[in-house]
Amino acid sequence: MGNERNLIGGLNDQVSWMSDEVPTDAYSATLTMEKTYPHINYPLGLNEIQVEEEGINFSLNDSTEKIRTLDEDGDPIELEGYRVNYDFPRYYIEALKGAQPGTGEESNEEFVERYTQLPDSLPERVVELAEEITGPFTSRFDKVNAVERYFRNNDFVYETTEVAVPSGDQDYVDQFLFETMQGYCDNFSTSMVALLRAVDIPARWVKGYTQGEFVDVTENNTRLFEVTNNNAHSWVEVYYPEVGWVTYEPTSGFSNPYSFVYQSVEENTGETTEEDDTIEQPQQPETDRSNIPELDPGEDEEAAGASGSNDGTWNFADISWKPVALIVASLFAAGAVLFFGRNKWIPYYYILRYKGKKDEGTFNKAYPALLRQLHSIGLTRKEGQTLREYAKYIDGYYSTGDMQSLTARYERVLYRGDSSEQEWEKSVELWENLIKKTSS
Repeated sequence: MGNERNLIGGLNDQVSWMSDEVPTDAYSATLTMEKTYPHINYPLGLNEIQVEEEGINFSLNDSTEKIRTLDEDGDPIELEGYRVNYDFPRYYIEALKGAQPGTGEESNEEFVERYTQLPDSLPERVVELAEEITGPFTSRFDKVNAVERYFRNNDFVYETTEVAVPSGDQDYVDQFLFETMQGYCDNFSTSMVALLRAVDIPARWVKGYTQGEFVDVTENNTRLFEVTNNNAHSWVEVYYPEVGWVTYEPTSGFSNPYSFVYQSVEENTGETTEEDDTIEQPQQPETDRSNIPELDPGEDEEAAGASGSNDGTWNFADISWKPVALIVASLFAAGAVLFFGRNKWIPYYYILRYKGKKDEGTFNKAYPALLRQLHSIGLTRKEGQTLREYAKYIDGYYSTGDMQSLTARYERVLYRGDSSEQEWEKSVELWENLIKKTSS
């Protein structure tokens, strides 16, 4: 299905996922395959594929966007390694909110029909649910976000083993949305695509891999990740006129690797003050001295003793020092464990402290707490580095877009006076995902 087109010299001049107006950063990745396949694994924004072998050709299917690897005779060949150069996008919320339906690729009727098609057998209550979720909103951006949030706000559970299979004429999406409410990534992503298409928003289902597990930093200061079949994943892409295909992540427990930021905030040159980044220290409880008896005059020196005798006097010689030493040693060991292992447990202390709170000041305390944790594991913010620059550095380290999204919302509270309570409610999951990373 679909036409095959050659990528001459490995250069991708055949398909584009975003417009030239989308800001991007240039990245590259080297893939070394333990199990080989006659196709390329590549990220959104692919520009070029580089291989050491000669005579390798690349064929792109314009329908599935799968890139096959072929030898000089046109036969499939499996590569043990290759390099991909790509553009990593950052999406401006103003552009997404301002996207006008019916323009761009949507002016092509065939395009719209392809990416909004649904089976005639789709139960009507799926369509009704889509209209109910998106009805209160006007912009495509807000409608899509409402659908993505629906899964996270309604007790849907990520499950890979005990997943129901439709029987008879039962619909896959309908079963997940209204009956089981538990499943793996395919259940979440397929259901989101169906809900979006039900309200005429072009969307498509994408299959690939997450970034994998971080292994080490190599000698040339690049990060090494291991990607296995356990990292197989599916997600959603939504089309925005004049922007392109934008990634969304509906599956519970997974985060979107791409950033959604306000251009107006990003262009704001103001920096936070030291006070903004101050982390509130846990308050030590004050000792209630109302029930402590006062010593009689002259009793202070005698009370300095540690062991009691029947006549009421205290004598150091009467002390059994062995159990005391054991207690002191145990306390010291426990303190050492807590101190040296603090990066493991402090993130969860902060999660317990802030996650469930919804008052106006929570965001202004939780964000600096995250900064402190990042600093404690060596990801320090350089002198003169803005929060946005630092967030970009953190996202580059973790290969995510969460820190920039979180920072954009935090700065909206600081600079624009937006509701801290509302922004925290939208940001708490991003914040939790990031602060958990500091404990690993």
